[in-house]
Amino acid sequence: MKEVNEDKERFEATCGNVQGLSDQIKGFMDKFDQMKEEITESGKKFKTYQEDIESRKMKIELLEAQIENTHLLSKKHEKVEAETKDERERLKKQIETLKGLKDALNLKISMAQ
Repeated sequence: MKEVNEDKERFEATCGNVQGLSDQIKGFMDKFDQMKEEITESGKKFKTYQEDIESRKMKIELLEAQIENTHLLSKKHEKVEAETKDERERLKKQIETLKGLKDALNLKISMAQ
């Protein structure tokens, strides 16, 4: 009977050890699942961050293109403005020359009469 009791005690001790190991394994699995969830969440956040960065890069590129276009339009406007100013000056000189010719013709006409 003593041997039976000793076997029983060893068996119960072994069962207790198995239960303890089972509880430890369950604890490790819970920690693993928690870490896995954190990694998944971090991955999602990182992906969102990358998408946000790409979106911002595209917005910056668009703004840079708009700035470049505005700059080119400004240069074109300045060129047209300069050409218009030169054309006005040329026309003013032609008008002055024509006025001088008109005055000379009027003077000649009035002297001929």
